[in-house]
Amino acid sequence: MSLGLLQRQGGVSAGRRQTPDQLRDRQRGLSRKAKREPRVRFSLLKDTVWREDILPHAYRSGRATGGAPGLDGGTVQSLERGEGAAQVRAKRQPALQEKTYRAQPGRRVLMPKAEGKTRPGGMPPSRDRGAPRAVQLGREPSLEADCAEGSCGFRPPRDAHPAVGAIGEGLSPAPP
Repeated sequence: MSLGLLQRQGGVSAGRRQTPDQLRDRQRGLSRKAKREPRVRFSLLKDTVWREDILPHAYRSGRATGGAPGLDGGTVQSLERGEGAAQVRAKRQPALQEKTYRAQPGRRVLMPKAEGKTRPGGMPPSRDRGAPRAVQLGREPSLEADCAEGSCGFRPPRDAHPAVGAIGEGLSPAPP
């Protein structure tokens, strides 16, 4: 299976976070259906953002990445010490369900790269880190099925390196 979220090595899913079995089974089912029936559109996956099995895992995933504070200055750890992750999820779930949720602005930062260069990036506020991950967890299986097997891009666990290698092979002169 080509879904990065579903690929497991030694019992741990991508990103060193354990994906719950129920969620993984749902993702596999969506992926199989999308591959079997390419004309089917998964427009009714809105509910996946606020599902009880997806939203808590999404917030745990956001916590596991750590990360710098967002524009609000708060970290996930300070959020848990104060209001608590469960209370934040309890407030976010109805807003997501009723489509009234609006993410707070993120903090723009320059992230270091190799060779001393930097690239722009964004740090969302700690209370907003779970919602985008919930969307990804719910939508990725059906969207992944539409991608060509050889495409790399921003597909987990792929990156630009295989694409660069394929280009290099294509440009190399054929052996005599």
